[in-house]
Amino acid sequence: MSSSSLFDSDLFSEINQSNAADYFLSIRFELFSVLDLAFDFSLYSEVLSIADSCWTFIYDNGLFSRGLHVYSLGHRAAVNLDRSDAASRMLALLSRCQLRLSMYEKSSTSISLAIELSGDSTNHTLKGSLLEFKGHTLREGIADFDFAISCYEAAISEYLQCDPVNYRGIAIASFSIAESYYAQGDYRSALDRVQSELSSANQLEPNMRSKIELLGAHCLFKLGELKNANSLARSCLETCSSGGLSGVVADTYQLLGDIEFDLNKKDEAVRLYSISSEIYSQLGDVAQCNIVAGKIQLVSS
Repeated sequence: MSSSSLFDSDLFSEINQSNAADYFLSIRFELFSVLDLAFDFSLYSEVLSIADSCWTFIYDNGLFSRGLHVYSLGHRAAVNLDRSDAASRMLALLSRCQLRLSMYEKSSTSISLAIELSGDSTNHTLKGSLLEFKGHTLREGIADFDFAISCYEAAISEYLQCDPVNYRGIAIASFSIAESYYAQGDYRSALDRVQSELSSANQLEPNMRSKIELLGAHCLFKLGELKNANSLARSCLETCSSGGLSGVVADTYQLLGDIEFDLNKKDEAVRLYSISSEIYSQLGDVAQCNIVAGKIQLVSS
């Protein structure tokens, strides 16, 4: 079975660019079964293709526990194929899943090994992404924001060496710098970085644009600019209307609920929180469901 015949099968025949993300969610269990079957039959190239293609959907929808299996399998497939660049990428994606599940030591080990494997690589996009993930590990794992920002800046340097220049990678790394400022409570610096990104965000896919808008809305909320925060959050929902960004949509409705609560519009806050909770429930995000339930209880008390 070749990768082309796999993706030309009935399972994938209805996918197109506009509904791919929603379709992925609807067939994800079948897709993961195909991945396991491909590995069992030593179809390692197909395993890599499926694992790599799943990343955006896994990340945007918080399927990190499943990602542990997907990228462990992907790494084993790459090793069997003796493809060091692919092995590095699979380890990096595994590291990101581990980080999101608070497995900090394992995440650090995975990304360090990935960077070590990429030492002789001439793939600047790969090297940039590894530096990004190293920055994520430093920022989210041990709160070393300055070192994390230096990793993101180094990633931008790698992306500038790509031919052609990897503007998408630069935008993502710049967004991560803004997130680092936000995490330190420097909301004004974060907002400045976000506003700079938004000036060119119309060149990016809805996935990236929506994240930039949502972070900007959070910055404005923290700075007490509730009207502007509401406007940018609503713009984020419009950006998400193309579908497949359920996690971002849920986060945005939760923020809108926070804004209405601060404006003492309790009934509207509860309505928005309830929408958010329903989406989190559909995604199986129990932690966020509990957080939103606590907010509804607080508003209703």
